[in-house]
Amino acid sequence: MEKKIKSQEVMIVFKDNIDWLFNSVDTLKTSLKTGAITLLVFLTISFFRGFSLNLNETIYALIGSLVVIALTLILTPIWIAFCHFRMKPEQLKVNWFFDESELMLADGAKNKIITPWEQVKAMSFKKKGVVIYYKPMGSRWMPARLFQEIDILNLKELSTEKITG
Repeated sequence: MEKKIKSQEVMIVFKDNIDWLFNSVDTLKTSLKTGAITLLVFLTISFFRGFSLNLNETIYALIGSLVVIALTLILTPIWIAFCHFRMKPEQLKVNWFFDESELMLADGAKNKIITPWEQVKAMSFKKKGVVIYYKPMGSRWMPARLFQEIDILNLKELSTEKITG
């Protein structure tokens, strides 16, 4: 028997995006990667400038990396707010559909994003929603209020079958 799960159509509010921010590890991983890359660049530049690691330059590289991490963590919610508030009301009315072959996100403006299960890396079920992690990177957030409890249980079963199976 083919499994089909459909959410109700619900208006996404800004709080949903903030919930995604605090329930997804992507933001923290991105800022840490950015900081690590910055640190390596600063250390490489200081090494090749003097062919020795000067303590002052190393401290500046560490401080610069921490500043980049902090800016990433600060600017990410600002970017999310910008993206959320520029959308039209019909774009914020969304629903999800899952079946044996794909998952689909549709909005009230008739836009659709269809993803085959082969492109899903993992799904993380949180109290406030579900994070879908895509290959090779990226994620989407589905607030739990879009689904009934039985739908969440069916989605857990379907995702386990499709992702690990």
